[in-house]
Amino acid sequence: QEGSTADAMIHLEGKAGTAPDDRSVDFRFDVKRVPLSEWVPADWRTHVGGAVSSEIHWTGKDTKLENSAGQADCRIDSGDIHGLPFLNKLADLANDRSFERIKLDTCRFQVKWQYPMVEMRQVVIEENGKFRAEGEVFSRKESLRGTIELGVAPSLLKFLTAPVVEEVFPRSKDGYRWTTVHLSGTLE
Repeated sequence: QEGSTADAMIHLEGKAGTAPDDRSVDFRFDVKRVPLSEWVPADWRTHVGGAVSSEIHWTGKDTKLENSAGQADCRIDSGDIHGLPFLNKLADLANDRSFERIKLDTCRFQVKWQYPMVEMRQVVIEENGKFRAEGEVFSRKESLRGTIELGVAPSLLKFLTAPVVEEVFPRSKDGYRWTTVHLSGTLE
């Protein structure tokens, strides 16, 4: 089963300075099929499924987060999100119970960080036939910004009138109605 610990693997190699004047680190992690629930906050663990695979390169003048930099290519296989309050609200708004559970057919992104900045680029998240999101998100300290192209299946927009769909989701491509979502604000 995807996401079980039976086929999970983490490989780490690198070097760390041990001299008083050299505490530098340079590590490479190869993560394969580690359960997603191991990577999320404890209160989300019963709400997610799937497995994470990633290649991570982490460097720093010491082991402290504020002195670190790195990059990672991440992928979630057989992703599943369910039972979260915001999904229930979305299902109520759209009058469609299928929004209570999201199955991620595609979920991949690249992460680059140089404390306190984090960039997520080439983000692609999709449940085939339901929605697709593509874009990038940037965080610096407590601020957040980014742009996401959001495509939604026309059948899931039936609760909106045709003029609203045309205005909010003005483009059609690959079986979805598309809109641009600009993110800005704080991490909260």
